[in-house]
Amino acid sequence: MKEIIPGIYYMRLPTAGFPPGHANAYLVRGDNTCTLIDTGWDTPEIHDYIKQELHGLGIEFKDISRILLTHPHTDHAGLAGVLRKRYGIPIYLHQDGIPAIKFRFELIDGQYTDTFINKTDILLKTHGVPPEQLSTAEKLLPEMRSPPFPDVTLTGSELIDTGNYKFEVISTPGHAPGHVAFYEPERQLLIAGDNVLPGLTTNVGFHLQLNSNPLGDYLHSLQILKRLAVKLVLPGHEEPFAHLHRRIDELVRKHEVKNGSVLKTFPDGTPRTAYEVSLAVSWSPSQNRATWLDFTPWDKRFTMLENIAHLQALVFSGKLEKSTEDGIIYYQLSWSEVP
Repeated sequence: MKEIIPGIYYMRLPTAGFPPGHANAYLVRGDNTCTLIDTGWDTPEIHDYIKQELHGLGIEFKDISRILLTHPHTDHAGLAGVLRKRYGIPIYLHQDGIPAIKFRFELIDGQYTDTFINKTDILLKTHGVPPEQLSTAEKLLPEMRSPPFPDVTLTGSELIDTGNYKFEVISTPGHAPGHVAFYEPERQLLIAGDNVLPGLTTNVGFHLQLNSNPLGDYLHSLQILKRLAVKLVLPGHEEPFAHLHRRIDELVRKHEVKNGSVLKTFPDGTPRTAYEVSLAVSWSPSQNRATWLDFTPWDKRFTMLENIAHLQALVFSGKLEKSTEDGIIYYQLSWSEVP
C-alpha cells in the first residue's frame, strides 16, 4: 500500500479483466480511526488483497471506522456490504444511490440478483438495437452478495472528520446517481471517484432507472469541481494527478465534440434510433476499433448507453426531439434546427 501524503494510502484493486484493469481504494488513517474509501469488487481475492495491505500497516478490518463510497457501481462498492456484515463497518453513501441499487439488485428467492444485463438489453432494444447484436456478455460481472445500502445516508455538504483530515462531501452526479467527491480544503485534496480521470474519458451513460439527462448532470458536476482549489486529485482509476482544471477543460471539449458528431448524423428531419446513430459515431474504448460490428457485447452496451446520454442531452438543449413509434424510440432534429 502506497502512502500518497501523510496518513492517506492508495490501493490498486484488480477488476477481474474489465477495463481499465483496476479500481482505486484509499485508506485514511487518523490517530484513533481509519476510513476506507471505496472497496472494489465483491470477490474473495479483493477481500484478501485488502486484508493483506492493511496488515502491512498493522491494521485489521476491525480497526476501520467507516466505509465512504464515491458511488454504488460494483467495481467501487461491491465489497462494502460484505465488510459491513463481517466486521460491522458502517457504509456512507449518497441518498441518490439507493434507488439505483434497488433497481439493479432484485431480491429473488431470498438472494440478490444483478439484473444489469437483462434490463440494459431491454432498454437498448427499445432504442433500435437488433437482438442478435446483444449476444451474451463475454464475461460476467462478479456477484454482489450484499448490496451496499447505507447505514449513513449522505445528501452533500456534510463534513466528515477522519482525524487528521476533514472532508467535505460534494454531490457530483452524472457518471452514476449518487456520485460524490470528497474534498479536503486545507490540503487542497480531492478524492474524485470516477468523475475526473487523468487519461480516460469517464463513461457517462444513460441511467436505466431514470429518464434523465446524465450528461448534463455530469458537465454541471465538472463545473462545481472546477471552482475548487485543488493541488492533488485521487481518482477512482489510473494514477493520482495534479492538473484538475486543465483536465476538466479537456473533458468538456471532448463532450462538445461528441455532441457535434451526434448532431451530424441528423442531416435532415429524418428520425433515427440511437442504434443508427451509434453505427455512425461509435468507438470502442477497450479495443480502439471504430466499427460497431467489431465491438464486444460489453462495449456495445456501454457505448450505446453513452450515445443515448448524448442524445438525451441534445433533447434537453432543444436541438433534438424524441418520439416513440411501435415501442421504438426515435430522435430527430427540432424544427428550428432543420436546414
